[in-house]
Amino acid sequence: DSDRFTAWIALQVIFIACIFARFVYVLRQLLKPKGASSLLIYDVILTAGLVLYAHFSLLNRVLGKDIIMNGALGLVSCFLDVEDTSSREAVEEVIRNYFLTLTLISGTVDYAVTMKLIAYVLVFMCLFRVIAYMEVHPRVDLISRTVKEATSDMLHFMLVFLTVFMIFAWLAHWSFGPDKRNFSTLGISTNTCFQMLVGAFPFEDEWREGYPQKIWYVC
Repeated sequence: DSDRFTAWIALQVIFIACIFARFVYVLRQLLKPKGASSLLIYDVILTAGLVLYAHFSLLNRVLGKDIIMNGALGLVSCFLDVEDTSSREAVEEVIRNYFLTLTLISGTVDYAVTMKLIAYVLVFMCLFRVIAYMEVHPRVDLISRTVKEATSDMLHFMLVFLTVFMIFAWLAHWSFGPDKRNFSTLGISTNTCFQMLVGAFPFEDEWREGYPQKIWYVC
């Protein structure tokens, strides 16, 4: 494990050096007279996000502590150190340490989830940049030109689609939420509608459904 961690540190440092050099390059191109363009601005934002994410990830792994493991071990030690279970002070100390550890673990998990979400967005941004790079070759440029030509139409379609989709999701939650677990909340109803959109129908026997729900299915 230590060898893998050392290799990860080395690769992370190399990645930071490369992406920082890229950031300096695109920033200099952007600051040139008549150098500003939407693609360059996108490059600056993307590379800056990658640099910041890589730095935070490296610092967290190198300087950070294993809060979850240390907190759990500390909590176990706190439990084992209690000699007199009838002592109110000892019980209150255990309870206080328990909630303190729980807060630390929850904060660590929230931080990890946030970093994962940021990485998710950055990967998609890199994907869009790769599509833009395809314009350097006239034949491979087919995807890039198709996306550019269809961008306006896709945006208008998504506007109409999301409006209709959310109306159906809210209608299902409002009509069937009290009786159907798949529509109990607006978020769950939206997820159920999305599953229907991709061809999955996680519902009960259709002959047990009422006519309003059958009509909603058909629509």
